[in-house]
Amino acid sequence: MSDSATIQRLEELEAGRILGDLSGEEWDEWRALSKEHPDVLDGSLEWTAAQLESTLSVDESASPMPSGLTEKVKAGTESFVRPTEEATVVRPSYSFWNSAPVAWAAAAVLALLLVFSWTDRPGIESELASVDQSPDRVQSTFSGVGDYSDITGRVSWSDDLQKGYLSLEGIPVNDPTERQYQLWIVDPERDEAPVDGGVFDVVADAGTVRIPIDAKLRVDAPQAFVITLEKPGGVVKSNQKVVVALAKTS
Repeated sequence: MSDSATIQRLEELEAGRILGDLSGEEWDEWRALSKEHPDVLDGSLEWTAAQLESTLSVDESASPMPSGLTEKVKAGTESFVRPTEEATVVRPSYSFWNSAPVAWAAAAVLALLLVFSWTDRPGIESELASVDQSPDRVQSTFSGVGDYSDITGRVSWSDDLQKGYLSLEGIPVNDPTERQYQLWIVDPERDEAPVDGGVFDVVADAGTVRIPIDAKLRVDAPQAFVITLEKPGGVVKSNQKVVVALAKTS
């Protein structure tokens, strides 16, 4: 596992630890990785959770999320992604997450933070540049489908590096608590079923967004890249009910 993949995995485990849903094996994995990369766990996610706990007043009898809460969470995320050096990391009580509305809001924020930390992490630019400089780089243009015809962009992929990224414009902001974008890589030489290329969110109308590809399996001859909208967390197999964009390489 590469350093970037290891760090991404540690951040996912840290989010699960804060939400209190790690299995025994995942706890062991978290302990091992946190010792190997102690500088990664800077308290960002816990700080966000503490902010939610201290600022959200929840009526336990209420089931729906208050109107506009998701947008407020999105808007405020960047202001408290990381605590200042003087800040004390407050460890939230896990009983706090038993409230459904707050659990949904927290899950949304943690998902957003993982996206921010992955796309903004120091060194990610050099990783993306390595794809552009790779002799075997494959590039293809994305075209929006149906209601998403305004989407344009391109995909860059390297078989040798097993890395790539999407560069998209006009892709609508999504609500992570309702639906998330998921990338699929079609490689007929490998299997009839497309390879999961990772779940991602578009959190703001920011012009061009770049998303690193997170292929779950090795891909050696991609014929197409497909973006769909799926339930939160993504799916193992897509029914492709909502296809957002398509890029063919041949």
